[in-house]
Amino acid sequence: TAASTINSGQAHVTATQGANNATSNLSITIIPDHYAFTTVSSSITAGSNIAETVTAEDASNAAITNFSGSVNISDSTSTITPSSINLSGGSWTGNFVITKAITGDTISASSNSGAVTGVSNSFDVIPATLTSVTVNPTTLTMSINTSTSVSATGYDQYGNTITNLTYNWTSTI
Repeated sequence: TAASTINSGQAHVTATQGANNATSNLSITIIPDHYAFTTVSSSITAGSNIAETVTAEDASNAAITNFSGSVNISDSTSTITPSSINLSGGSWTGNFVITKAITGDTISASSNSGAVTGVSNSFDVIPATLTSVTVNPTTLTMSINTSTSVSATGYDQYGNTITNLTYNWTSTI
């Protein structure tokens, strides 16, 4: 049966079949059932702090307040920091940062070789503010009285493409 506190120790087990029996001493460690996250806003800006609390819980979703341990953190973009947190007193409160824009990201927690996991709600990471623009092509060779098309793409400081921008164009030779 599952327990609602973290503990370890020895268990004496006897298996009996007819007149035969076998006994063994087992080392047992009670671990959390899963990790729970507070709700992440539906849309966050790349590079901004995501205030979060991660809690070790039992199968009934009750906090396990005597759990302490390291938990691995990941997300779909592989840009989340920190990538490891230490729960103390059953929880961790702090900030995560994700720098890659993506739709439908989640934060995942894992420990005990993947035996204990948890996943946040889904949210979108949107690009930060515009920091650079590239124009394509970068070099043009044109004949007299002809025209050509050029395009521009805006990026935030993390290299995320910013869509739906309007550019004002001028040219001089």
